[in-house]
Amino acid sequence: MPHLIVDYSRNIHNLGQEKLLKHLNQALITTGLFIASDLKSRMFKDDVFVIGDNDDSQAYIHARLFILAGRSEAEREKLKDSLFTALKNFKGYEAYTLNVQLSVELVEIPTANYAKTEVQL
Repeated sequence: MPHLIVDYSRNIHNLGQEKLLKHLNQALITTGLFIASDLKSRMFKDDVFVIGDNDDSQAYIHARLFILAGRSEAEREKLKDSLFTALKNFKGYEAYTLNVQLSVELVEIPTANYAKTEVQL
């Protein structure tokens, strides 16, 4: 924990996926609220999506950060703001003529609903 999942619409082209994930990870690590090795990030391109009434001039990048419950409101705000600023500042994609909606969602998971261990084989 934490887990960062980024979804984006297929009409965004040449998105530097790994570059974006590293950029977002760095923003989160810089907050000082996570141990870097605990942060797991992944990205998915949504091949099937509809925005509104099928407005093909629209696109999106949506980042969801899952964290364990128990952080203060100030810490949650810091995480959300850092992630949102990093997403807004990233320019490694092509979306000519598109209105790209950028969004961030912070999801708290009750600690009773999460388990984690490390194994070495």
